[in-house]
Amino acid sequence: MKILWIVLIFWLSINLISCKSNKGVSKPVSDTYTGTITEPDLVLGEVQKAIQIKNILGKKLFWVQTLYNNDTKAVPSTKRAYIVFHEKEKLSIQSICNKGAGTYSLNEKSIQIQASMMTRVACKEATIEYNYFKDLNASSMAFQIGNKIFIDLKGHKGTMEFELAE
Repeated sequence: MKILWIVLIFWLSINLISCKSNKGVSKPVSDTYTGTITEPDLVLGEVQKAIQIKNILGKKLFWVQTLYNNDTKAVPSTKRAYIVFHEKEKLSIQSICNKGAGTYSLNEKSIQIQASMMTRVACKEATIEYNYFKDLNASSMAFQIGNKIFIDLKGHKGTMEFELAE
């Protein structure tokens, strides 16, 4: 019984010493970056903003990549994939090998896209092409940073990145 008390006192003293030595030291909550992507020339209040549809109507938004939350990504091998927003909520789609069309509704930061492939040309990158259309149909939110448009996917599964052609 006396040995048990000695072990208990020893254990408590070690824990108290380690608590005092860690006092004032902040531990990081996470190793992953959770901040907002910023561009140096933008004022903080202007970093993330709603898309003004009139400013992008008729312009090509080239697909840069889609980053998924499972640490994978889809990157097209060419810059052929793009979308074009038209008036009356119509959408033109060029994928890697095929063309498509669809509709959209965009208000504030919310976006809904209904996209379908119109042509059915065989593609070397069939998987990435399929994911491109699937991801467009899973759109939920959109925002703009500089000349880049980001479309978040439903269920926080990832984010599509597009670059506005000037």
